[in-house]
Amino acid sequence: MPYVIALICMLCVGSAWADMRCSTNSLGVTTCKDSNGRVIKSRTNSLGVTTYTDQNGKKTKCRTNSVGVTRCD
Repeated sequence: MPYVIALICMLCVGSAWADMRCSTNSLGVTTCKDSNGRVIKSRTNSLGVTTYTDQNGKKTKCRTNSVGVTRCD
């Protein structure tokens, strides 16, 4: 979950997110929504790649290596 929060902050630089609420469904999709209605979803596949998708459909893929370094494209 810390990576989700960090990447949400990176994706939304310059805009404030207030009263964020997150939940994870049975398929492993985490959905976070703020009080302004903005939404971001994340899911990690079997290879350890996490895909973040915002409410406009913009996707960012991230992977954390064995020493804890996370890289996103």
